[in-house]
Amino acid sequence: MVLSMNNKNLPCYVCQEGVYENILINLKYTFPDGTVLEYSEIPAQRCNKCGDVNFSYKSILDMQNIKQHHG
Repeated sequence: MVLSMNNKNLPCYVCQEGVYENILINLKYTFPDGTVLEYSEIPAQRCNKCGDVNFSYKSILDMQNIKQHHG
């Protein structure tokens, strides 16, 4: 799911009980050749009950751009 990071305390779409909170998250992507690409402090929102994580459209585009230019 893609969310706008401007929205605060949106209800969770998965559990319907929690709310999304803004966080910074670290992610790893492993290429088929075994090379690991690490993303640091990506803005996201996480449900405070079930842990569902969502990224803004901009964050997704930024990660895709970095991945495409890896080489």
